[in-house]
Amino acid sequence: MRTGWVGPAVELWDTVAAFDARPVPTPFSGSVIPTIKPPVRVALLFLVYLGVLHGIYQLERRTTNRYLERPLTHAVTVASGYLAAVLLPFPVEQRGVSVLASEGTAVLVAAGCNGVEALFLILAGVLAVPAAWAVRGRALACYLPLLFFLNLLRVDGLLYVLVRFPEHISLAHDQIAQGIMVVAVFLLWLRYLGRVTSAR
Repeated sequence: MRTGWVGPAVELWDTVAAFDARPVPTPFSGSVIPTIKPPVRVALLFLVYLGVLHGIYQLERRTTNRYLERPLTHAVTVASGYLAAVLLPFPVEQRGVSVLASEGTAVLVAAGCNGVEALFLILAGVLAVPAAWAVRGRALACYLPLLFFLNLLRVDGLLYVLVRFPEHISLAHDQIAQGIMVVAVFLLWLRYLGRVTSAR
């Protein structure tokens, strides 16, 4: 019996393919999609859910900007500030609703730094795989806060690099930090596939 992360990774294809005979519930129409091969079906549903989430998010940003973007960015800024006070070896102050500053430099928690992309990825990934809503709900209740906390570590890590090693901030921001978030989402999704398999 495979355990840990290795089992879900090795059985990824078989797990998705096992849903061939199962209808896929869609929250939009309540219909099923029985004719498309399971891996393709999951991929298509993932893209649909991700597109809808991003569409709603971009619409909200261009209109009120009050219900998701601003509260999430402010929450990340405040929480990162408190966490930085514990983890970082220098004082950090919050300026406004989206800026963390220290030692003459600052990090702006902008739209791409609030972690919303990672939250949307795992949400779309969980919804795309056929499973009972109770299983989906338990997974999201665990994964969403975990990714939120991981993004706090990402923000504080970038602030540390910006203060101590400013010449490496582009590499840390564009490659390392982003890569860690993407890998984390993928590993959590593999874990979710394992939970769905065990619940069948």
